[in-house]
Amino acid sequence: MLHGDKPLVRGFQDPADEQSFLVETLRQLRNEQQSLASTCVAARTNRAVEKLNTLLQGEGFDTRVINADESDDPSDPSLRLATMHRVKGLEFDQVFLPGLTADQLPLRSVLDGCPDELSRELFEQRERSLLHVSATRAKKRVVVCFSGKPSPFIDK
Repeated sequence: MLHGDKPLVRGFQDPADEQSFLVETLRQLRNEQQSLASTCVAARTNRAVEKLNTLLQGEGFDTRVINADESDDPSDPSLRLATMHRVKGLEFDQVFLPGLTADQLPLRSVLDGCPDELSRELFEQRERSLLHVSATRAKKRVVVCFSGKPSPFIDK
């Protein structure tokens, strides 16, 4: 069993501050390690992954999005990005979970469409499990961040 650092959880009022924190933390990590090949930024949806990819490439990071229909290539030195569903079965030294707001986890659009309380509870349990699986992909460090109202699953 591996035991890493206690998860770092940071909340921000402004999404721009959250993005700046993510970029600066990844830059520090890259400066310490020379490569971000064993680091993954995981987001709840494909759209969120696309937005993060655009942000990080714009900030000068070499990135690789790991899609559902492909395997990871450990020889690629790029920073990995993937959905929280896609990281299941993978391992990284560090995992960053940005954007974990009350609307993203549990995913509000699905939660609001649940026809009854039982469906809602089952969906929330699957979302808790998704967070657990995503966070446990990290061997050394998990960084969780959000702006605005945090996911109810985050212990601040």
